[in-house]
Amino acid sequence: MFLQRHPEARKEYKSDGCYLFLCFKTGEIYNNMNYSMASLNEDFQQLISIGAIDDECFVNDADKAHAFYGVITEIRQDFEHDQYPHHAPPGYICKPGEFEYLRYYLDGSHFVYGDGRGNPTFDPWGSWNRKDPYSKTVTYGKLLDKRIFRLLEVI
Repeated sequence: MFLQRHPEARKEYKSDGCYLFLCFKTGEIYNNMNYSMASLNEDFQQLISIGAIDDECFVNDADKAHAFYGVITEIRQDFEHDQYPHHAPPGYICKPGEFEYLRYYLDGSHFVYGDGRGNPTFDPWGSWNRKDPYSKTVTYGKLLDKRIFRLLEVI
């Protein structure tokens, strides 16, 4: 999987692409898809046209982005962690058929893929040094909440 700071990545990925890169990763995990940075860059406008993202790379609808990559999901909207029902608490453990995106904060929010128990498994920004596989936000930041998705179908 490519990182959002890849030299050929769109500038939008480098500033706000972490959540979208997790959608790419979901396609890779569940649909065994292999991407090139060129193909991800080509997908950008199509993802905008279906309403999955905006032109600054903000993910408006992760379920639409997942479906674009052949993974049908439903984001859980039944949490009472804060004022947003799609924010799961940091301690939530995924049930069978669920997967998670973790939101860390340190000078700004950053999303990474989780293992279902709140541990990061893929950081779309990547390592900040050779001894640590994660970004500074994950290493020094705080896990604020999670996005939990139900896996409905892989097409």
